[in-house]
Amino acid sequence: VEIPNELAAVSDPPLMIRPEDNCDPDNLQKNPEPCLSRVILALKNYSRIFGVKGLFQEQYPKCGKWKNNAVEVADVTTKLLEQLKEPSTTPEPLNVEGWMNEAFLCRDSVNRLYSFSIVAARVFNFLYHQQS
Repeated sequence: VEIPNELAAVSDPPLMIRPEDNCDPDNLQKNPEPCLSRVILALKNYSRIFGVKGLFQEQYPKCGKWKNNAVEVADVTTKLLEQLKEPSTTPEPLNVEGWMNEAFLCRDSVNRLYSFSIVAARVFNFLYHQQS
C-alpha cells in the first residue's frame, strides 16, 4: 500500500472508508481484505501527517497546540500497522505550501482522524469477534 505524496496527504479528498471498501459486517465476514487495505492506507497517511516529520511539528506553529497528541497518534498508528504486519517506515517529511499551514488545516486533519477512528474501531471490533 503506497502513501500519497505530501500535498495530496493534506489537500486531496480525505482517505475515508467508502462504501466500495466493503467495510460492512456482511462483506467483512466474506472478505475483509478490501476494507483492511483501505484502513492500512489511511493509517499510513495519518502516521505521516501526525508523525515527527508531519504537520504538527515546530515548522508549523499554528498546529502546536496538538503537538503532544500528534506524537501519541503517530505511536498508535505505528503499533496498529505493526499488528497488521505492515511496515511502518519513517515517511518523508511533509513540506506543506505556505497557504496550507494555517490552523484550520490542523483542525481538519484532527477531524478526519476522529471520523476515521470511529469506523476503524468498528471494523477491528467486528473482526476480533469473528475470530473469537
